[in-house]
Amino acid sequence: ALKRPDCIFSAIADPEMAQFHELTERFPSLEILPIQTARVFDVALRIGQPFRQTELRRLSERALFNFYFMLDTIALDCFYIAFTKELDAMWEFVARYSDGVIFNSEFTRQRFNFRFPSVAEIPQLACLHSLSPADYVEAATQASDRVPLARRRILVVGNGYAHKFVKPTAQKLADQVSTHEIRVLGLGENEILGAVCMPSGRLSENRIQEEYRNSEIVVFPSHLEGFGFPVVQALSHGKAVFARDNPVNRELATQWKGGGSLHLYENTGELIDRLNTLSPSVGGAASVGASGTSAAQVGALGTSAAQVGALGTSADATGVQGKRRPGIAGSWSWQSAASALIEFIERTVQNDGTAEACMRRSKFFALHDGLNEPISNREKHYTGENAQLRAVVEHLQASEKHYTSENTQLRAVVERLQASEQAIQASLQSLQAVVAGYEREHNRLAYRVARKVQSQLAGLPWLKSFLLGVLSIFRKLRWVG
Repeated sequence: ALKRPDCIFSAIADPEMAQFHELTERFPSLEILPIQTARVFDVALRIGQPFRQTELRRLSERALFNFYFMLDTIALDCFYIAFTKELDAMWEFVARYSDGVIFNSEFTRQRFNFRFPSVAEIPQLACLHSLSPADYVEAATQASDRVPLARRRILVVGNGYAHKFVKPTAQKLADQVSTHEIRVLGLGENEILGAVCMPSGRLSENRIQEEYRNSEIVVFPSHLEGFGFPVVQALSHGKAVFARDNPVNRELATQWKGGGSLHLYENTGELIDRLNTLSPSVGGAASVGASGTSAAQVGALGTSAAQVGALGTSADATGVQGKRRPGIAGSWSWQSAASALIEFIERTVQNDGTAEACMRRSKFFALHDGLNEPISNREKHYTGENAQLRAVVEHLQASEKHYTSENTQLRAVVERLQASEQAIQASLQSLQAVVAGYEREHNRLAYRVARKVQSQLAGLPWLKSFLLGVLSIFRKLRWVG
């Protein structure tokens, strides 16, 4: 796609990145330029969504026509990785002021249109990445050539982000699936008890390919993706792939024409149940959905193979209608995708001969000095919210000080009461000891008096008789009265 006599293709890239991806070796005719180049171009295409204001300004200054390849909207969909509050302003700029926006799936296109309705006025292209196994696996290794292993393997692929859901899935598989060895690509060593974990950033491409090749089943538990390379990678190796039942995986299921089998599941419990009841020949089954439906029936978006990767309705509305739409077939490769991108850009540029978008961008930057004004409005909004939050925090801190002071006073009172209680208990114990002593002394005196009276009475028997006689006379006198 880059070998055209009427065009010169250049790549603005960091030298280390260009060397890592071997751009010079793989594309000898591609000119590599530094990021700070002063060269100007007719068309600039940024591969990947912008995350910095300088990226937007650089494209606007370097080329008449600006195109953006939005890979996904995950940074906004998963708010915990939206590391800059200006992100929505930057992507709104793309939606309003670019000449065209390209997406790596119909699902991503729909998500971006939902978040930024103004993009409806901009030409769009939903173009899947390569679906050709030859682009992912060498022909010699596409067949089932696993090395004989002592135990069958399940490979779980992802990383540590929460939406990838790798750690919870791998842990449950290690706990509840005993027929296979569980291996995890994308987590640090020893993160999962009972599983072999490998940090993907430290593995060579050959080692990663070996992990796919030697696994019987590949699990991709991510909740949200723009495309899902691990699914295509594993299918290219002819593996049984279990992926979450979501729109992007359903889109892949409708378009994949290669080997392997794609099984969609709703939740981890269903995944474990299905893995525990698999037949040994699962890897050779046809692509199926969550309920056993065929791949043609799985498509949640209702698009045919000829429609996926086509221009969106907004592009038709700008006068691009009637052109041939790139279809997705079994031979859809990187070459096909690149040709579709170039064709889309050429049609859009021809249709927008006045370069209206370029003039809008120039006016925008001239009036607003980049994104400063819209972002400053957001800054005011966030500043207002922060001021309110700060007031709340200060109020809470003052309340905390007040309550802390009251707590200190209450604590002192409690301590005094506790000391008084201890003193009262000590006094009570002393009184109890005194009472016990008085009781003992009283008992001794009473005993001694009783013994003394008895002894005296025993020595005076006549006194006893006299007293009895007096008592008898007294009783008689009472009866007479």
